[in-house]
Amino acid sequence: MKGSHIFSQILQRIDWNEFNRIVKKHEGDRNAKGITCRTQFVMMLFAYIAGADSLSEICQSMAMQGGNLNHMGIDRIAKKSSLAYANENRPWEMYKEMF
Repeated sequence: MKGSHIFSQILQRIDWNEFNRIVKKHEGDRNAKGITCRTQFVMMLFAYIAGADSLSEICQSMAMQGGNLNHMGIDRIAKKSSLAYANENRPWEMYKEMF
């Protein structure tokens, strides 16, 4: 899919060292249940660009990417419940600081 390749190019523009520093500072991955901050970030960015309106739609759209997950820097798609938990319990301040 061409769209996923463009998304991969967008992800290449992210300073992942800075992202990891911020996650560590805010202890974002401490007590992580199911997914890392990076996976959460990639899935939510994908949702924003794709115009997904629900967690189900996000997870289904990501599942359709199949083998392109490695190009996105993640190894698996989060379950809807894991993504919901991450969205509720991770410090939002780290994403604000990133951008």
